[in-house]
Amino acid sequence: MKKMKRYLMIAAMAVGAFLFASCGAKNGSSKQLVLYYSQTGATEQVAQQIQQLLGADIEAIELENPYSGTYAETIDRVGKERQAGTLPKLKALKSDISKYDVIYLGYPIWYGTYAMPISSLVSEKPDNIVSGSRFTTAGNFLCRYLTGSGRLSDQRCAT
Repeated sequence: MKKMKRYLMIAAMAVGAFLFASCGAKNGSSKQLVLYYSQTGATEQVAQQIQQLLGADIEAIELENPYSGTYAETIDRVGKERQAGTLPKLKALKSDISKYDVIYLGYPIWYGTYAMPISSLVSEKPDNIVSGSRFTTAGNFLCRYLTGSGRLSDQRCAT
């Protein structure tokens, strides 16, 4: 499992390096923010690496009522929210994202798309996230296989 986590981290960093080369700051003069949502810490780890590489500001997207529990419980709640057409409420951001030239937006992939908190962010601030890049983490395909086969407990499985 440690090898798989390392491979996923290396893949995320390689994609990040490509994105930075193509969308990075011009001569370090632009104001940059790494803005991310992380359910279990995987996306947070990648965000911190990107922040360190760029020397950018960093902020986590937080929920008023955070997802908690096992992977299955989180996915169950997300499924109910999607079905009801509701979005989770976000805590106010500390950063004024309109002041940034470039925003690197990070999130886990849920149900084949971005996590619900990103939907909330985009619905609240659609005009402020214009210039930037995104990075994602995903692990649920492996988790479903490992938990279904009994090789990994649901408690340890997360994206």
